[in-house]
Amino acid sequence: DEDDDIDDDDGGDDGSNSPDFEFPAASAAAAVAPVADPAGGIPVATSRPNPNPQESAPSESAPQIAPPGTLAHLQRLAAVATRELANLRNELAAERARVGEYSAKLFELRRSTRTMGETAHAKALA
Repeated sequence: DEDDDIDDDDGGDDGSNSPDFEFPAASAAAAVAPVADPAGGIPVATSRPNPNPQESAPSESAPQIAPPGTLAHLQRLAAVATRELANLRNELAAERARVGEYSAKLFELRRSTRTMGETAHAKALA
């Protein structure tokens, strides 16, 4: 069918497809939580004490790593997940736009093919 709808939305809108949607408390988590490293990983705290704390004391500007399970750690995880979700939404929007372009091109190709076929058929009958 030439006018197939590529949007497979079930009609229920929870608002999460909106570009400015944020999970509850995500903005607060982003304000409280330190920024994740550029690679997207979250540093994991070690359970072994450092034998020479004077040699490798963290700088004052280094982000503090919250112990797993604490509110600060969970807020940081939520902030990272929210940023990743926003990136995925942007990628999905770009893919949908690309699919829309391909759909329009395919529609035009089908129309021109049909027209050429009808023209050839009319010439054959004449």
